[in-house]
Amino acid sequence: LVFDRAKAADHPVAVYYFDQMQKKWVKLGGEVKENRITLEVNHFTYFAVFAEVKKEGEGKPSVPSFTDVKGHWAEAVIMEGVAKGFVNGYPNNTFHPDGMVTRAEFAVMIGKALGLAGDEGNLSFNDLPSIPTWARSYVAGAVEKGVINGYSDGTFKANNPISRAETAVMIVRALGLPANDGAMLTFSDADQIPAWAKGAVAAAVENGLIQGRSGNRFDPAAYTTRAEATTVILKALALIGK
Repeated sequence: LVFDRAKAADHPVAVYYFDQMQKKWVKLGGEVKENRITLEVNHFTYFAVFAEVKKEGEGKPSVPSFTDVKGHWAEAVIMEGVAKGFVNGYPNNTFHPDGMVTRAEFAVMIGKALGLAGDEGNLSFNDLPSIPTWARSYVAGAVEKGVINGYSDGTFKANNPISRAETAVMIVRALGLPANDGAMLTFSDADQIPAWAKGAVAAAVENGLIQGRSGNRFDPAAYTTRAEATTVILKALALIGK
């Protein structure tokens, strides 16, 4: 793409694409040489070159005041997660702290927090078109690092809610923690935790990454809420000193 170098002045420039789902411009980057910026893309959409101009005194991104987190048990956690840039709210200034997190969304959250973006060109799931464009590089990174897998039928099921058992497995894998397969879990519903997740759940609990719900239940099949997902990732960052 060719752009007007004079209009950009000394500000950094980047290629952006318009995400029809999120209704916003998303940064892609690009290599700048004189008045031309280049990068490889593998999908058709609207592209544009924007100069990144910071307002005077601007440093850290502003954190919005969500209308639905005041008094929530995770209010402070949510604001910290947003400030760190691995989770966002919605255009109407809400966060939906008790809403579900999809498999694609959690891959993005982990990817942004831990820097796990990969090459989306390596994705070969049968349902690749259902993986949102904004999530593909992070899904690719998570798959490449062994953090998340597809299903036996070759699908990824990007829009399925992620369960608490899956959340434990993904965060333990992302941090490279060993699963504690021999641990005795004391949750009242421990017998409902799938065999493939028990070691990871034990490791996540032992490292303070995740905890049970009321009634000493783990609720392995229940979906992880946005507040819980943000909490887990912040605890993971604290564990590795980030």
